[in-house]
Amino acid sequence: AYESAETRCDGLDNDCDGVTDPSFASRVTELDTPYVNGLSILRTDQGIFVSMSNNGVRVLRLNTNLVLEDAAVVSMPWTRKDVPVGVGYAAKLLRTQDGLALVYVTHGPSLRPPLRAYLVPLDAQGSPKTGPEGELLEFPLVDWQGEGRAPRMATSPQGDRVVVVWRTGTEQSPPFQVMGT
Repeated sequence: AYESAETRCDGLDNDCDGVTDPSFASRVTELDTPYVNGLSILRTDQGIFVSMSNNGVRVLRLNTNLVLEDAAVVSMPWTRKDVPVGVGYAAKLLRTQDGLALVYVTHGPSLRPPLRAYLVPLDAQGSPKTGPEGELLEFPLVDWQGEGRAPRMATSPQGDRVVVVWRTGTEQSPPFQVMGT
């Protein structure tokens, strides 16, 4: 597996310089604002995918040298449908039995209800899949009309189920609970 310049992170010293898989840094992309609501990273055969919530959700596809190859945007529901304006809160890339997907959570302004979670199937390049009319394929997972904070998402080992967990309650409005579906 010799190469003149190490390009793979495979646990081998491919260029025989005495350093196994040297680390490096690369500027992946610039942000519109300094605030990002959640980062998620997932490696596939097509590259390394990064999702971030920042005025919508962006999905970046990087090569193994962390060079940006493509980017896609998942628009928020209130820009597409008659849904009250909210705030994107968290996004996570997941492997499902049907391929790559993005789960993202929104809430009302100032962390107010409702807390909603959606699953968006992605193609192999990280772009949202669309239906026959060109509409974004999106599946509602949670419509919690109560308070919800700090959502986290994961899939089952088989990739056939998605779990969304969040906490409720504040000092001003107990009880404190962990909710999930």
